[in-house]
Amino acid sequence: MNNEYGFPAIGEVAKELFTCAGFLPTKNDPLGIIRSETEKKSIQTRLRRLASESSELRKNLDQLLGLFEELTRETTGSERLAHTVRESITDALEQYRDLIRTQISHLSKQETLRFMLLTSISERVILSYQKNALIFNVKATGYQFPSDRTWWLPSFDKEDIQWPLAKALQWVYETVETNQTRFHFPNHGVHEDHRLHQNYENAWRWTSNKRFPSLTAILTNIDESVEAMRVAENVDYQREVSPHQKNNFRTVLAIARFTTAAFQKIEKAYGREVLCAISETLRKQDRRLRRNHKRFEQNLNRKLIANNVRSAQAVDNAWELTTREFWKNRSDNLIAGAQQLAHLQKTDSVPSEKIPKFKVYIRFLGIHGAYSVILNEAHVKEIYPPQTFVESLQAGLWLKNHAHSLSEIDKLEDTIKRNGDEGLRWITEWARATRLYRKEQYSEAAEHFKRAFELGKYSAGQSQYKLVNQYIEICAKVQNWEEFKKGVAWAKYLGFSTRLLREREETEKSLRSVYEQYQLVVYPIL
Repeated sequence: MNNEYGFPAIGEVAKELFTCAGFLPTKNDPLGIIRSETEKKSIQTRLRRLASESSELRKNLDQLLGLFEELTRETTGSERLAHTVRESITDALEQYRDLIRTQISHLSKQETLRFMLLTSISERVILSYQKNALIFNVKATGYQFPSDRTWWLPSFDKEDIQWPLAKALQWVYETVETNQTRFHFPNHGVHEDHRLHQNYENAWRWTSNKRFPSLTAILTNIDESVEAMRVAENVDYQREVSPHQKNNFRTVLAIARFTTAAFQKIEKAYGREVLCAISETLRKQDRRLRRNHKRFEQNLNRKLIANNVRSAQAVDNAWELTTREFWKNRSDNLIAGAQQLAHLQKTDSVPSEKIPKFKVYIRFLGIHGAYSVILNEAHVKEIYPPQTFVESLQAGLWLKNHAHSLSEIDKLEDTIKRNGDEGLRWITEWARATRLYRKEQYSEAAEHFKRAFELGKYSAGQSQYKLVNQYIEICAKVQNWEEFKKGVAWAKYLGFSTRLLREREETEKSLRSVYEQYQLVVYPIL
């Protein structure tokens, strides 16, 4: 069943990550950077399993993230960067799961994603990467990056957009002190070389935004261009690029390709205005966090020097432990500040004027956290459900436990359709299911529980906890083992505890035990 309301599914998010990174094979690049047909089929199978949300959902996701880490390592030549990327994605997905668990959405997937891009996703991406770059001491790679701190963002000039990939390529040319032609085809004008000429033309198309390259095309082009410069006939165009510097170039270009792909998708889906807003948020939040981290880095470096910490392992350990401690304290302070701020808001003690209110937010949350709240407030009206939605939701939750006749549910369903609140279809299906459950008509109830569960996934917020637990129970009662396992896997992955199973491991034995118990127990209150 295709649910077009609420948050995008985890499988959809994972696929987009692989697509933007360039790790998925394409028609013109059948294997990509994947080495064999077997590996290609393996990644496609894992993505399909994740998309279908079958049992072992977390295991499937962990396998994909492990593969993403391996491909990042192969692309960048850096273990540190691979770990940083993996942990940053893990952090962001945990925040995403928290949103899914707690937030009801009446919007389409596209509009729900638009709101997240304008608010929570942007700052979480920045925070996760900066934090993990410190934890894994990415600076120890010795890699250099463009002097413009936000080179990985699009730049806007009247009607034109300069994408990160074009900026990254220009930085590569400047770094080796040559131009685009001589970088890709150093013997140009001396003799013809079809392959190098093609590399130059392709690079020109990429920087001119006339074609978007596969990751393989970029990496192959860089490798061949570096070798061509090394053996160039004219010494003026010879350049010696070390393996370390080549990996540096590959890293910058891989990042630029990823962000260019992501931002071009955003522009296509939502237009330039939204793209500008998201870019500006990323730019400002990146700058604010860098300021905080700069002081932290300076203090830690002074301590390392003062304590004569020199071994690479000891330095790495210091960066990891100190950064984790810094962010634990920061998180504790944010929670405490948010609680104090919530108390002030309840007593109407927060100024309504923009500047004074912002100052209060800064006092309790810091400038980064304050900006996040202000940003959320600026867009919250866009997603706040209409009064008809709220009233129908409340009515549906009451009917779920008290409906005696179908006519009551039919009436609510007609109201929902009339008001255009289609994102609430799960609540009437749920009410139908619980009514049949109380009458012990489990086979009939199972059909409605399944529809309610599928429609409410990623949109029913906190109600998903009860809904998925009741769905799991009814699957056991009608002896649908496969759907039972899928329900348990989804609940555990999203962080919802499962009745009877709770924190026990998802083994065949434990699942079978719970499956059999559910066939016997009846819960009078739903």
